[in-house]
Amino acid sequence: MRVTDRMVFETGAARVLGAQSRLARASEELSTGRKVIHAGDAPAAAGLILTGRAELQRLQSLSDASATAADELDAADAALGSMTDVITRARELAVQLANGTYSAADRGASAPEVRSLRDGLLALGNREFGGRYLFGGRADQAAPFDAAAAYVGDAGTRQVEIAPGTWADASVRADQALKGGATGVDVFAALDDLQTALTNNDAVAITAAIPRLDQALRQVIDARTRAGAQSALFTLSASMSAQARTNQEIAVGRLSDADTVQSASRLALAQRALEASIAAAQKSFQASLLDVLK
Repeated sequence: MRVTDRMVFETGAARVLGAQSRLARASEELSTGRKVIHAGDAPAAAGLILTGRAELQRLQSLSDASATAADELDAADAALGSMTDVITRARELAVQLANGTYSAADRGASAPEVRSLRDGLLALGNREFGGRYLFGGRADQAAPFDAAAAYVGDAGTRQVEIAPGTWADASVRADQALKGGATGVDVFAALDDLQTALTNNDAVAITAAIPRLDQALRQVIDARTRAGAQSALFTLSASMSAQARTNQEIAVGRLSDADTVQSASRLALAQRALEASIAAAQKSFQASLLDVLK
């Protein structure tokens, strides 16, 4: 088969273009730090990288949601701690003023303090954090207690995903902790009754308030214990999700990130290959030209 000048030119040009393409690819890899830049570079690896990056976003969402839930539960825990202080003080007043040595004037003078405690408890029940009401259950965009201390929140608990397909409670049942649910004590009613008993100088009613306040205190302490346990769970979840994300980043990096030394070596080889291709093409063209001139 006769090798024509055109065939010599096309072969040389193809070799040069191929070498230029490999040089450009090596240069892009070194500059971007990525060995899989386009899906066509390594289709199987590209698919794994896309899946891995989607999982990174998922893990970040889980970590963020768990961290936020832990912060909210910590805020709820602090509010519940203040509630125990309120109830403890009311109980101290009841125990003290149930004693027969106190006069009607003494008891009447303490009634406003109990009213103030009750108002403080209402404010704590309507505590906000991060743009949501802590004790409204799933209905967290409106105050869970009205001015009369009636519970108008949700009877359920808000839940947050702590792992794929696994959910945990992220709110406190205030309808149980403060209103007593079906069998407990309505803390607000207990304080109202104590205030009335003090105003009326009713020693029997003051004494009767003490076990109710004991039950109220247990309810709030139980709620606080649960809030603390759930906060610890969400804190652990956030930490585990963050660690899983770090591991996933490493795995994705192994697939997509280029080794700088290897990339630099490939660039140098590609540069030399291009120079060799150009030199070979030039020699071929010169030889072809000499044949024509003979």
